[in-house]
Amino acid sequence: MGLLLLAITLAIVFSLIMYSKTCNENKNIHLINNGLIIVLTLLLNLIDINKGFNIIRLFSLLITSLLFYNVLSKKLFNKAFDLNNNLEKNIKLIGWSLILIVFIFSLLNIDKYYLRMPLDYETFKVDKNPYPLLFEGFLDGHLYINILPDPKLALLENPYAYRPNVDYLWDFCYYNNHYYVYFGVAPVILFYFPIYILTLGNLIPTYELVNIFLFILAFTYSTLAFIRVYKHFKKNISIPIFIIIIISLFICGGYGLIALAFDPLYNTPILCGTTFIYILIYYAFKAIEEDNKLSFALVGFAFTVILASRPNLAVIIFPLLVFLIPYLFNNFKKNIINVLPCIITLTIGLSLLGTYNFLRFGNPLDFGSNYQLTVSDVSKNKILLENIPAALYYYLFQPPLPQTSIPYLRICALDIKWFKLSHYTYTYPTIGLFTIPLCLLSFLGFNKNNELKYRWFNFFFILNIFILSIFNFSLAGVHFRYLMDLLPMTIFISLLNIAITFSNIKDNKDIFLGVIIVIIVLTIYYFLNLYVNELYIRLNNNLWLKNLIYNLIR
Repeated sequence: MGLLLLAITLAIVFSLIMYSKTCNENKNIHLINNGLIIVLTLLLNLIDINKGFNIIRLFSLLITSLLFYNVLSKKLFNKAFDLNNNLEKNIKLIGWSLILIVFIFSLLNIDKYYLRMPLDYETFKVDKNPYPLLFEGFLDGHLYINILPDPKLALLENPYAYRPNVDYLWDFCYYNNHYYVYFGVAPVILFYFPIYILTLGNLIPTYELVNIFLFILAFTYSTLAFIRVYKHFKKNISIPIFIIIIISLFICGGYGLIALAFDPLYNTPILCGTTFIYILIYYAFKAIEEDNKLSFALVGFAFTVILASRPNLAVIIFPLLVFLIPYLFNNFKKNIINVLPCIITLTIGLSLLGTYNFLRFGNPLDFGSNYQLTVSDVSKNKILLENIPAALYYYLFQPPLPQTSIPYLRICALDIKWFKLSHYTYTYPTIGLFTIPLCLLSFLGFNKNNELKYRWFNFFFILNIFILSIFNFSLAGVHFRYLMDLLPMTIFISLLNIAITFSNIKDNKDIFLGVIIVIIVLTIYYFLNLYVNELYIRLNNNLWLKNLIYNLIR
């Protein structure tokens, strides 16, 4: 009832503003409308329907902002600024300075953010933190970890299926009577070795510290990537739109959920791959626009890191090919020289990664997922036509489950029986991507006012969503964590669509912005509930964060 009243109220407010636009010459009508908006705002602040719906007060702030627009300045939303290189340099400086500050601060709290080498197996949680084990194996001169498998595993006809009365490490690879880490090796190379060297061989980082570094980099480079792509098509950006983009990237970019929500066994490689998606996008556009050879080299490096973190995320290359291929063939003799550092870096990176896989599993293309010890034999999973309806439903349209207590929106997978599949599918609570309001704007890029290249760019982002949905469902199953392959890319293209569409609109920009603010507020509220879903146990150990999020969604 509370949300219905809220929706009706918002509709009335927007109707008043739109009517006021048609009666600009009549100051009395303008004044009456402002008065009605003030009354509605006061009413919303007084309403307290169902203790869980104090979000109404959050929306009242939105209505108040619309009031200020009407009263103070009709040109406010048209103010814009040029996106220039100084902005990018400042954002990089801030991002990397934060990394340095966190590193220095972490050294003052060594017991919290570092593990001492060699590992103390009496206190170290073996089953939840694979990267220290993998790093220790590297130091000892081999690619497997030092934990010895239960000899009973070797006696099983199929150790990857049912394993009765056998102890084993959950979700590690078991191959040739050794345990391997099938999660991407990139975090070990990028963080564990450098910190180990900087601390003179005494310390390696905890996964919390690595995730903090990656979160800062993800926010920094998602902002930089947005600026670069937007600049490729438009010169100026509206100040309110830019503020909305920054806030939305920080709260709803997806990497916040990844960094905090999952066990270290999973979140670090996904977060690393997601971070380097943004780094790849940024340097790809920088390389094309500036004929920058170093940027092209970083493109090859970033793509290799994505493969060495979360191979599924390599589909990000498809949207970028819309720009990279025309650039290469526009002036082939000249541009092939510019692209050469990318080719060299990529060749070296892929060769090293292929060698790593070959030395472990005898195949340069085998990342080891078929040997993981999980709920079923993963090698039996196949991509089948019968999977498509279920895949699209669970990954795109599965609604959250409303409830009367915090969190008010709960992830769920209650409808698995709707689909009678001929095979077992691993299922875990999740939500559909397109139940998140902002994600629906990923289709906004097909507007005819956008350049053809941009429409193709947007098309491949959408195509990636459908490809990954089917791929992940068929080969892995249903899990909220698997949705993280899709979410950051979808949020990014949706925010880009907002900015570019706003720049194309000539009339009623304030109405468009008002609608966008409503969508963003709903999305932020949605994400606050998602944070609570995934962080409930951790929040109980962090009263400040718990109280902050609970108060925002109450």
